[in-house]
Amino acid sequence: MATSYTLATLKAAVIARVEDQGTDFAAELDLLVKKAEDRVLTDLNLEIFDAWGTLTFSNGSRSATLPTDAIKARQVYFLSAGSSVVWMEERTQSYILDYAPTLTTGTPKFWAPYTETALMVGPVPGATPATGQVLHIKRPTSLVTDTSGTWLSKYAGSLLEYAMLVESARHL
Repeated sequence: MATSYTLATLKAAVIARVEDQGTDFAAELDLLVKKAEDRVLTDLNLEIFDAWGTLTFSNGSRSATLPTDAIKARQVYFLSAGSSVVWMEERTQSYILDYAPTLTTGTPKFWAPYTETALMVGPVPGATPATGQVLHIKRPTSLVTDTSGTWLSKYAGSLLEYAMLVESARHL
């Protein structure tokens, strides 16, 4: 049976393992829980946390804004004129800049992670308003919010604890 944690028991387990009773470390535990959850979600690649969301493309801009709950994009498509779907391929930022070095407009073919809240696209979409869809890892409710337990803390508790220890080591 999997190890299960509440917020209080996870914090106590991590404090006991790192042997740091200081208030500075204790004050950072909620942030470390959130970082550990994000690490587990992106590393495990679990499809149960996937969701489709709307992408907003800005005319004349290389970026497309991700949904606010997105942790990582998986698949992207662009809705061109007449609502036809154009599936975009994931590439690196340098590939996109080499493919479309100027801000000339066209139907976007490629995407790359750009910032925490946006994707880089190329070529730059010319239609206004332009939209698309993104299949992304959706941030589930955090253990910091639902202190009695979440899917991760109930079914992947040991892994969440390990991720907390990794994040704690980086912090300490």
